Amino acid sequence: MEEDRAPAFFMPAELTGVSAMRDFRTEVLSQLAHELTIAPARHRERYFRGARQAIELLQPDRDYPRSFILFQVTGYRTRQTVEIEVSGGDAIADLVLLIESLTLDTPLPTPDDAAETLLDAVGLCSRWNISSRTLDRWRASGLVACWYAAADAPARLLFSLDDVQRFEKRHAHRVQRAAQFRPVTDDERRELARLALAAMAAEGCSLSEAVRRVAERTGRAPETVRLAVHKSRALIGAARDSDASTDGWCDGAEPAAPLAQRYREARGAERTALLQARAAELAHAPIRYVFAPEFDHPNAERLIMTDPPARAASSPQPNVPADLPAYVRELFRTPLLSAEEERTLFRRYNYLLHKAEQSRRLIDPPTATEATIEHIESLLEQAAAVKQHIAQANLRLVVSIARRHQGHTARLDLYDLIGEGNLILMRVIETFDVSRGNKFSTYATWAVTRQFTRLVAESWRDCERLHVDADAPCFTAEPAAPVESMPDADESRAARLLQTVLADLDPRERDIVARRFGLSDYQPQSLAQVSEAVHLSRERVRQIEKRTLSKLRQALILHDVAVPV
Repeated sequence: MEEDRAPAFFMPAELTGVSAMRDFRTEVLSQLAHELTIAPARHRERYFRGARQAIELLQPDRDYPRSFILFQVTGYRTRQTVEIEVSGGDAIADLVLLIESLTLDTPLPTPDDAAETLLDAVGLCSRWNISSRTLDRWRASGLVACWYAAADAPARLLFSLDDVQRFEKRHAHRVQRAAQFRPVTDDERRELARLALAAMAAEGCSLSEAVRRVAERTGRAPETVRLAVHKSRALIGAARDSDASTDGWCDGAEPAAPLAQRYREARGAERTALLQARAAELAHAPIRYVFAPEFDHPNAERLIMTDPPARAASSPQPNVPADLPAYVRELFRTPLLSAEEERTLFRRYNYLLHKAEQSRRLIDPPTATEATIEHIESLLEQAAAVKQHIAQANLRLVVSIARRHQGHTARLDLYDLIGEGNLILMRVIETFDVSRGNKFSTYATWAVTRQFTRLVAESWRDCERLHVDADAPCFTAEPAAPVESMPDADESRAARLLQTVLADLDPRERDIVARRFGLSDYQPQSLAQVSEAVHLSRERVRQIEKRTLSKLRQALILHDVAVPV
């Protein structure tokens, strides 16, 4: 008898012994696909419908909680202590793969009018005038394909006309552009690659930026330009007609050995192009560090790199505040750095960056060797490890300063302050000059405290800027109560504009702004409280809040309403 229960994918992977499928982008849907292979048939049909509906619902440029996606597909609600967000684009690609997996195990019956309602890959490429590679990319964007079985034939992967028309409606611009598609010739591919590499070498831009510029200049898709750079045959010095070469070898007009040599040169050209791209990025990205004259001493390597930091004498365990979370309390058990340890680590950190910078200045992208590039990257990795060591030993300092500023504003809780402090700590490590004789803790305390003071001031300014009467309706078209901080002539108009703009926001943006600033019936809430209420991470809530405040501010400015700065 089948048991009607929640599938095992609600359990952690380490308890089920399931490893993620290689083709899936997200662990949650990879786990779900595995569980559905053993799920009852009636569940599979329901999940199949749920996955199709979820593809239509999700937006690729937004993030969604893990529990939200699972609920859309399965109908089960899960309780998560820490909500994990999943990119909408990755979720859509995995849902398409999930549907294919479901129908592969249990193929759909082929309808009687299959000739009119089903398309294979060849027919769909012909319908849209696209290549098979483009079709694969579109499938990852939400184009659903299912396995269909007939009584007298093996199962085939086909596209239903309904799914095709839904995709055409949702991605009309992309489909229209495909109608203008024309293949890229070898000469064009070679020219695209040359332009991209020339832009990187001459203007010092990254590979992605060079691809974007060449795509805008030539009217080609960025992916076409990127593939041109990586295609070996487009990068060899002499033009080669592959069909003529192959025909010549078959006819005996060209020996096989020279032809094989030319293929090896093509593969080597691709590797050379990638190496030149890495070299160009390093050559045009100066490394910042604090220089010391001792770095140029003949024995600097031995003096700075060989001596390990002297360990401080064992000190008594510090008093750990009992009101802190467990992982924060653990920071207080990390040993502090002695003055000698601190000096040794900072000298080593900046010396590694100095060596990397000296090597970087000598790079010539067209002639750079792989050994040189790997040497510089290795030095940068070693410096990053030293930087992490210094930061880890000073995290308790950030926690102590954050606790002193906790409660100064409802918008910033302890976790927000610790996160901001950690970012400042990493920055001041890069600028601290140990040769001046100052303690790093003094320098870091000043920098972190200044940042916290600025954040608290900005928080209160934002609250005052959007303050309205608590009894005013916030999400209706009716005028709100006057905003006291604006001139009398602008009060009613600004209130109406505020309510109009709020009404234009999507429900999630309205909810977050209302909770953060105490609008409508809400009291002002911290990031942690809002995060728990809307099932998003604190960082995601902060991003949405910042974007929404910008919308409100721009709307008031455009209507010539005085807005406090």
